[in-house]
Amino acid sequence: MNKFFIPLSVACMMLSMWLFPSHGVASKFKIQYSVAFTCGPNPGALPRVLPGQYATAVNILNSSSSTRTLRMHIALTFPPNTLNAGMVSDTIEAELPYGKALQIDCEEIPSTFLPDFTAPPPYVQGFLVIESTRRMGVTAIYTTGTKQAVESLDVKQIFGRKISDSSD
Repeated sequence: MNKFFIPLSVACMMLSMWLFPSHGVASKFKIQYSVAFTCGPNPGALPRVLPGQYATAVNILNSSSSTRTLRMHIALTFPPNTLNAGMVSDTIEAELPYGKALQIDCEEIPSTFLPDFTAPPPYVQGFLVIESTRRMGVTAIYTTGTKQAVESLDVKQIFGRKISDSSD
Protein backbone atom coordinates (compact mmCIF):
# COMPACT_ATOMS: atom_id res chain seq x y z
CA MET A 1 0.00 0.00 0.00
CA ASN A 2 1.26 3.43 -0.87
CA LYS A 3 2.56 5.35 2.18
CA PHE A 4 0.77 8.51 0.97
CA PHE A 5 -2.65 6.84 0.63
CA ILE A 6 -3.74 7.04 4.32
CA PRO A 7 -2.60 10.66 4.92
CA LEU A 8 -4.23 11.70 1.62
CA SER A 9 -7.48 9.91 2.57
CA VAL A 10 -7.54 11.62 5.97
CA ALA A 11 -6.87 15.01 4.36
CA CYS A 12 -9.72 14.48 1.86
CA MET A 13 -12.10 13.45 4.66
CA MET A 14 -11.17 16.52 6.73
CA LEU A 15 -11.60 18.80 3.71
CA SER A 16 -15.06 17.36 2.99
CA MET A 17 -16.06 17.83 6.66
CA TRP A 18 -14.91 21.45 6.46
CA LEU A 19 -16.68 22.12 3.14
CA PHE A 20 -19.89 20.28 4.15
CA PRO A 21 -20.15 20.64 7.94
CA SER A 22 -23.69 19.21 8.23
CA HIS A 23 -22.87 16.12 6.19
CA GLY A 24 -23.04 13.05 8.37
CA VAL A 25 -24.54 14.87 11.35
CA ALA A 26 -28.02 13.60 12.11
CA SER A 27 -30.52 16.20 13.25
CA LYS A 28 -32.71 15.43 16.24
CA PHE A 29 -35.65 16.79 14.22
CA LYS A 30 -37.08 13.88 12.24
CA ILE A 31 -40.58 14.98 11.11
CA GLN A 32 -41.62 18.15 9.25
CA TYR A 33 -45.11 19.61 8.86
CA SER A 34 -45.76 22.39 6.32
CA VAL A 35 -49.03 24.16 7.09
CA ALA A 36 -50.37 26.71 4.60
CA PHE A 37 -51.93 29.80 6.19
CA THR A 38 -53.91 32.80 5.01
CA CYS A 39 -54.50 35.64 7.48
CA GLY A 40 -56.20 39.00 7.30
CA PRO A 41 -58.72 41.03 5.36
CA ASN A 42 -58.90 41.31 1.60
CA PRO A 43 -61.13 44.27 0.77
CA GLY A 44 -61.07 43.27 -2.89
CA ALA A 45 -57.84 44.95 -3.94
CA LEU A 46 -55.83 41.70 -3.85
CA PRO A 47 -56.58 39.36 -6.76
CA ARG A 48 -55.08 36.35 -4.93
CA VAL A 49 -58.27 35.47 -3.03
CA LEU A 50 -61.88 36.63 -3.00
CA PRO A 51 -62.80 39.64 -0.86
CA GLY A 52 -63.39 38.74 2.78
CA GLN A 53 -61.74 38.03 6.10
CA TYR A 54 -59.36 35.03 6.31
CA ALA A 55 -58.04 33.25 9.39
CA THR A 56 -55.99 30.14 10.06
CA ALA A 57 -55.40 28.41 13.39
CA VAL A 58 -52.86 25.58 13.69
CA ASN A 59 -53.33 23.13 16.56
CA ILE A 60 -50.41 20.95 17.65
CA LEU A 61 -50.99 17.99 19.99
CA ASN A 62 -48.32 15.97 21.75
CA SER A 63 -50.14 12.72 22.52
CA SER A 64 -46.95 10.84 23.36
CA SER A 65 -45.68 9.95 26.80
CA SER A 66 -42.75 12.41 26.80
CA THR A 67 -42.01 16.07 26.10
CA ARG A 68 -41.33 16.93 22.45
CA THR A 69 -39.09 19.68 21.13
CA LEU A 70 -40.49 21.73 18.24
CA ARG A 71 -38.60 23.96 15.84
CA MET A 72 -40.78 26.41 13.86
CA HIS A 73 -40.51 29.20 11.30
CA ILE A 74 -42.68 30.81 8.67
CA ALA A 75 -42.05 31.32 4.98
CA LEU A 76 -44.20 34.06 3.48
CA THR A 77 -45.57 33.67 -0.04
CA PHE A 78 -47.44 37.02 0.04
CA PRO A 79 -46.25 39.70 0.32
CA PRO A 80 -44.26 40.23 -2.00
CA ASN A 81 -46.03 40.53 -5.34
CA THR A 82 -45.22 38.69 -8.57
CA LEU A 83 -42.92 35.69 -8.60
CA ASN A 84 -40.51 36.88 -5.91
CA ALA A 85 -39.87 34.63 -2.94
CA GLY A 86 -41.17 35.90 0.37
CA MET A 87 -39.41 36.43 3.66
CA VAL A 88 -38.41 33.52 5.90
CA SER A 89 -38.53 34.17 9.63
CA ASP A 90 -36.00 33.17 12.22
CA THR A 91 -36.48 29.73 13.71
CA ILE A 92 -37.79 29.37 17.23
CA GLU A 93 -37.75 26.30 19.45
CA ALA A 94 -40.39 25.32 21.98
CA GLU A 95 -41.04 22.43 24.31
CA LEU A 96 -44.46 20.77 24.29
CA PRO A 97 -45.05 18.57 27.35
CA TYR A 98 -46.71 15.20 26.92
CA GLY A 99 -50.48 15.27 26.72
CA LYS A 100 -50.50 19.02 26.02
CA ALA A 101 -51.52 21.04 22.96
CA LEU A 102 -50.88 24.52 21.65
CA GLN A 103 -52.39 26.75 18.99
CA ILE A 104 -50.72 29.22 16.64
CA ASP A 105 -53.14 31.57 14.93
CA CYS A 106 -53.16 34.75 12.87
CA GLU A 107 -52.46 36.90 15.93
CA GLU A 108 -49.36 34.91 16.95
CA ILE A 109 -47.86 34.70 13.46
CA PRO A 110 -46.79 38.38 13.32
CA SER A 111 -45.99 38.75 17.02
CA THR A 112 -44.00 35.52 17.31
CA PHE A 113 -42.41 35.12 13.88
CA LEU A 114 -42.23 38.71 12.60
CA PRO A 115 -41.18 40.71 15.67
CA ASP A 116 -39.01 43.11 13.64
CA PHE A 117 -42.01 44.40 11.69
CA THR A 118 -43.19 47.60 13.33
CA ALA A 119 -46.41 47.33 11.33
CA PRO A 120 -46.87 43.82 9.90
CA PRO A 121 -48.84 43.64 6.67
CA PRO A 122 -52.59 43.25 7.30
CA TYR A 123 -52.85 40.34 4.85
CA VAL A 124 -50.30 37.52 4.70
CA GLN A 125 -50.06 34.09 3.14
CA GLY A 126 -47.38 31.48 3.58
CA PHE A 127 -46.36 28.33 5.39
CA LEU A 128 -45.82 27.59 9.04
CA VAL A 129 -43.06 24.97 9.05
CA ILE A 130 -42.95 22.79 12.16
CA GLU A 131 -40.19 20.27 12.79
CA SER A 132 -40.46 17.76 15.60
CA THR A 133 -38.37 15.05 17.16
CA ARG A 134 -41.30 12.61 16.71
CA ARG A 135 -44.76 12.49 15.10
CA MET A 136 -47.41 14.79 16.53
CA GLY A 137 -51.01 15.65 15.80
CA VAL A 138 -51.18 18.78 13.61
CA THR A 139 -54.50 20.21 12.44
CA ALA A 140 -55.24 23.42 10.52
CA ILE A 141 -58.56 25.23 10.89
CA TYR A 142 -59.36 27.63 8.05
CA THR A 143 -62.19 30.15 8.32
CA THR A 144 -63.40 32.77 5.89
CA GLY A 145 -66.22 35.24 6.02
CA THR A 146 -67.01 38.80 6.92
CA LYS A 147 -66.41 40.58 10.20
CA GLN A 148 -69.99 39.70 11.16
CA ALA A 149 -70.22 36.01 10.21
CA VAL A 150 -68.23 32.91 9.33
CA GLU A 151 -69.08 31.78 5.81
CA SER A 152 -66.73 28.82 5.52
CA LEU A 153 -64.94 26.55 7.97
CA ASP A 154 -62.53 23.82 6.91
CA VAL A 155 -60.49 21.51 9.16
CA LYS A 156 -57.51 19.66 7.70
CA GLN A 157 -55.20 17.13 9.28
CA ILE A 158 -51.62 17.93 8.31
CA PHE A 159 -49.43 14.92 7.68
CA GLY A 160 -45.73 15.11 8.46
CA ARG A 161 -42.94 13.92 6.26
CA LYS A 162 -39.67 12.39 7.35
CA ILE A 163 -36.75 14.77 7.19
CA SER A 164 -33.91 13.25 5.24
CA ASP A 165 -30.41 13.53 6.62
CA SER A 166 -29.19 14.27 3.10
CA SER A 167 -29.55 17.64 1.38
CA ASP A 168 -32.29 16.73 -1.14
